[in-house]
Amino acid sequence: MRSNHVDLSSTALQFLTGELLGDGCLHRPSRLSARYVHGSKHKAYLQWLSTSLSSFGIRQIGKIQQIVGSNHVVKAYTSYLYTSAHYVELLPLWRKWYRRATEEEKGRRSIKIVPKDLKLTSLTCRQWYLGDGCLVKDSSDYIKMATCGFTDPEVSFLIEKLKELDLRVTRYKSKDLSILTRSTKAFLDYIGPCPTQIEGVYGYKWDYRARRKYRRKEAKSMSDWEEMIDDLGKAVKPIIDKIKAQGKAVKPIIDQIKALHKAIQPLIDQIGEAGEDQE
Repeated sequence: MRSNHVDLSSTALQFLTGELLGDGCLHRPSRLSARYVHGSKHKAYLQWLSTSLSSFGIRQIGKIQQIVGSNHVVKAYTSYLYTSAHYVELLPLWRKWYRRATEEEKGRRSIKIVPKDLKLTSLTCRQWYLGDGCLVKDSSDYIKMATCGFTDPEVSFLIEKLKELDLRVTRYKSKDLSILTRSTKAFLDYIGPCPTQIEGVYGYKWDYRARRKYRRKEAKSMSDWEEMIDDLGKAVKPIIDKIKAQGKAVKPIIDQIKALHKAIQPLIDQIGEAGEDQE
């Protein structure tokens, strides 16, 4: 197997980071190099992806493959697969993004993880959103990111990273995370517009509408309720902290009373026994 080399720029690494947070994968067929692999139901997206990666020096191998299959969710589906050439410089990325599978994770050699040095730049977030993001449109618009493939601590880590961007974020029981309604526009402004070449594929993810005022009888979305609970929690926290502080101040007195009670309990018992003898 021939070893190829590529000079990965900062822009290339940000781009790949966003893709790896989503549907992008790195395969390591040998100890010398790795390759980038990406599956999608949109062939047009993979064609754009191939062009983008080529601009970074990562070339496509062969043609984009068409895959026809079925599963328990849909009777039949068509998807497409992009594969890059092998590059020595992709191997360190593979080591950063993957760990060896445990015995309980049989059938898989390696498991994708979230690197601890992750930086969510605007380009990284855009590619992540393109792959695993969804603009949920009910009574208000909010963003849902499919993070169910990561562990609970990794999802919590991603939430904290998004909060560092001054975004309001929560999570679901399914481990997917949500960028709340009042942060939707801020997130879309941060990542910039959808690339013009794939507007026909993913342009709908930018179809944001300003949050409208709700009439009293209009149902609120799940995101709205989550924001209200979040606001209530922030309002109550100072009160809880004050109660805890007062509790800490009172605790030594309570401990002294308990100690005094313990010390005089034998005397109380003796008095009780003496009373019984007199009877």
